[in-house]
Amino acid sequence: MRSLVMVVVLVALLPGCKGEATFHGKNVTQWREQLREGDVAARREAALALWSIGPRAGEALDDLIACLKDADAEVRLNAAGALGGIGPEAAEAAPELAEALGDENAEVRHAAAEALGKVQSTAPEAIAALAKALHDNDPAVRVRAAYSLGGLGIAAAGAEPALREALRDPDGQVHGAVVDALSKVAPEE
Repeated sequence: MRSLVMVVVLVALLPGCKGEATFHGKNVTQWREQLREGDVAARREAALALWSIGPRAGEALDDLIACLKDADAEVRLNAAGALGGIGPEAAEAAPELAEALGDENAEVRHAAAEALGKVQSTAPEAIAALAKALHDNDPAVRVRAAYSLGGLGIAAAGAEPALREALRDPDGQVHGAVVDALSKVAPEE
């Protein structure tokens, strides 16, 4: 009897373990609706909620990809973060994330670079976009691009020339990230 009570209590305490993932009382479907139909503040909140849900927000993939083109920078930032949070299941978002590396907002570019690393896309255009981001005017974006390339390991070997060129970056954090990336992209050298 005691075991049955423990199981019932555990099931009651873990509502997100079965069925659709929830965050602040709303499930992924409800957050998706808010993302599509809400005002700016509602879209920001919805994208952030889906980011918090993480890998279980995969069904919102198309909506999040569409939000990378939202007029509001914070919506774009949260959408990129949410796509990264989904992880490798969001690899199909790589072309749009690569495009977001050209966003006017540095925080969006940073989130896009991080997301490209987390979705683990080895598509040539994703690697080329990350290599190009090594020249971004914001050092945080350059650092994130280097770490994302390093996370792809030898699959990002096409970025080795850009990484070697980035060794000349005057920013110490960028330089350190590039050295780390090179050790993973071209480990034998």
